[in-house]
Amino acid sequence: MEDIQELFEEVDAMEDEPVFRWRLERLEQAGYDPCSALELAGRQDVDLHFALDLRKRGCPAETAARILN
Repeated sequence: MEDIQELFEEVDAMEDEPVFRWRLERLEQAGYDPCSALELAGRQDVDLHFALDLRKRGCPAETAARILN
């Protein structure tokens, strides 16, 4: 439960950042569920192009999210 609260706090802090919003939108468009998209969009260690490429190549969103974590 604490992890979820921390995630929401981080998201609130980044909501106004254009790059965060753009990454979130791209991840959602690629089919990541909202929770995974929020987490991945806020992580600087996640390569967005790799995340999108996984989905483009047919990797299920849940599996792709696990790979990226």
